[in-house]
Amino acid sequence: MQPGTLPLRLDNRRRDTARPLTGQSHNHEDVIMTTGRRVPRRAALALSGGAVLGAALAPAFASADTGGQRRRSIATAEALYRALTAKDLDAFAAVWAPDAISRMPVTPPGEIHGRDGIVEGIGFFFMVVGEVRMTWQIRPLLNPHEVVSTWTMEAPLLAGGVYRNRGAQIMRIHGDQIVDNTEFLDTAAFLKAFGQQ
Repeated sequence: MQPGTLPLRLDNRRRDTARPLTGQSHNHEDVIMTTGRRVPRRAALALSGGAVLGAALAPAFASADTGGQRRRSIATAEALYRALTAKDLDAFAAVWAPDAISRMPVTPPGEIHGRDGIVEGIGFFFMVVGEVRMTWQIRPLLNPHEVVSTWTMEAPLLAGGVYRNRGAQIMRIHGDQIVDNTEFLDTAAFLKAFGQQ
């Protein structure tokens, strides 16, 4: 190992630099990241570990959150789950962009294009279940337009039985509307309850 190259010590105060332990300057080996951050070449090559990548990218995304989009994204996801729990079709429709895309690992529907189709699908769901009970957790991602959530759902079927499921969603949100949604859930439970409808 050459002196002054590895191991690296992360500077926890700024979280956007990686410095050689010896403190020697290696500016001639620095790499300019796409975020505008300057990091040592060896640190850039070691990004597969994730620690330096997170340190280099997180401040850039945080500073890019102009207009409080991260807060709005979380609030929009919250509004989605509140609308589902209340079986409020108008409130549910309001959180989707007109040209939104929603994907589920279920055939049908698989992938739905457009707010009208998404609302039609959930409208059918509201007609065949009773009270909807849900729990959820929402976490922001580095991009302020994106959130990931996990949820559980329980609802009595009007034809008899109970629909229980759980899943996770990745949502991309512009302003206060979802433009792209990818959802993962228990497909066996879904098809058992709705496959013959």
